[in-house]
Amino acid sequence: MPKSIPKTAFLVGQNDHGTAAVIGRVCQIEGVNVSAVLVDTASACPRERWRNLKRNGLQEGLTYVFHRAVAALCQKLEVLSEQRLAK
Repeated sequence: MPKSIPKTAFLVGQNDHGTAAVIGRVCQIEGVNVSAVLVDTASACPRERWRNLKRNGLQEGLTYVFHRAVAALCQKLEVLSEQRLAK
């Protein structure tokens, strides 16, 4: 009986360079058959995002909130710089 190769699907949050790099590395592994890349496009409402931030802050500690704020600032600055360079 021939050996079947399992199929792999990716569920990603965004389509960016880092995600593509990881998927590319996984595809190089022998015996991996990628069948789909699914992008999660659902967006949470502000109330749900705030509730999740509070819950994670209580579970992970106050540094979690600080790291999330810094990550959000870095992402916003990156978007602004990309827009500026595109002009």
